[in-house]
Amino acid sequence: MSLWDWIFGTTPAPTPEPGMPAMIPESMVSSPVLGLKGTLRDFQHQGVMYAANKKSVFIGDDMGTGKSIQALATIEHLGAYPALIICPSFLKYNWEAEAGAWVDKTVQVISGTKKIAFTADIIVINYDILRSHSKNLHNHGFKSIVSDESHLIKNVSSQRSNISRSIARSIPVRLCLSGTPVINHPDELKAQLMFLDRFTEIGNRPGGFSGLCANPEELHRVLKETCFIRRRKSDVLPELPAKQRTFVPLEITNRKQYEMAMVDVVGWVQHNTADTGEFKLKAKARFDDLKKLCAIGKLNACEDWIRNTIAQEPLVLFAYHVDIQDELCRRFPEALHIMGSDSDKARFETVKAFQAGKSNLIICSIKAAGVGLTLTRAKSVAFLELGWTPAEMWQAEDRLARIGQTRGVNCYYLLGRQTVDQRIMSLLQRKENVVSRATDGQATQSILDSLIQELGRAA
Repeated sequence: MSLWDWIFGTTPAPTPEPGMPAMIPESMVSSPVLGLKGTLRDFQHQGVMYAANKKSVFIGDDMGTGKSIQALATIEHLGAYPALIICPSFLKYNWEAEAGAWVDKTVQVISGTKKIAFTADIIVINYDILRSHSKNLHNHGFKSIVSDESHLIKNVSSQRSNISRSIARSIPVRLCLSGTPVINHPDELKAQLMFLDRFTEIGNRPGGFSGLCANPEELHRVLKETCFIRRRKSDVLPELPAKQRTFVPLEITNRKQYEMAMVDVVGWVQHNTADTGEFKLKAKARFDDLKKLCAIGKLNACEDWIRNTIAQEPLVLFAYHVDIQDELCRRFPEALHIMGSDSDKARFETVKAFQAGKSNLIICSIKAAGVGLTLTRAKSVAFLELGWTPAEMWQAEDRLARIGQTRGVNCYYLLGRQTVDQRIMSLLQRKENVVSRATDGQATQSILDSLIQELGRAA
């Protein structure tokens, strides 16, 4: 259990203030937020109403419960545009996708340090380049600001924390999103509360901020009363499906090399179309090479995403190629692993160690660990690479979503943006409703055929 769960593990949700809606019954359909493209779940609607009422809050829900959706809905409900989203680099395009799915507003993702004009309703930028764009950010007239994964600004004296607070100073609507705003000590709340302009208000309580940090129960009560809403998955499980899939688009670092390889594969397919087993074996080998090149290109972004996740909760991570699995083990030497070369006894001991909490990360081969194992200590599973059949992917998800699991499972697909990853994921989803989970061979051929057809028609 994290320190944050210890502080916030037992106290019920805050009593609504005058003018704030009461807790919404699970049986009641959420009222729509005008302008929103989708319908919020009841607990998400409650979070939006709380945030809209308070204007400056933490949304501290568990991973996979839709904190970004609640933030976008709050901004839309308040009409607080232009809006600034500050997030880790690996989440920028995820925010772009979420905004496109939920609000009818223009989105601009800022990359690099070159100064450019901000022209959209929603500006998405990563913490690492805030300084380079500081002047424009200060002068743009934002009406709302979001610090996503706000525990990243927990160090009061860090550059990213100082710049984030400085930019937020004149913005009326401020949201911090993090499932774990406290990782080691309650003092880590200070910078985040300063970002929200809540620190003085809370620090003026009897005993001051230091006194509250020494009394977790009182800190819990004051935060809930003042500016914090948190729902764990166990609190809202009846509203969530057994499994939720989230697609995380990531930029690759070898774009030029990847695109040259893609052109080569497309050209080969177009000049070698033949409905033979030999042709399809060669085609699959070329696509596997392309998939591996994509995986290499997104490794740095994936590493950041993984580190951020395992700081909050256990994670099961799947990869396809042995080279990629080995590289992951090199980057995460503390992780457990299940690979094709591991003996049955070693796999048994590794599962036992993971279930016992020996590590927050287990790196798995889709082929070696996708069936038969129970990894229910985690409620989040991520795929750095994709297999070739719906069956092997969904069965790998079910290492978590099985008997013994008491929480909804988050399935994260870390996809290379504008790459073969997204094409294959789309095909896997389309085939899921057609192909039986038990028929692996035909599914492989069907997805490969569809990919060949798509690329064969490419200009």
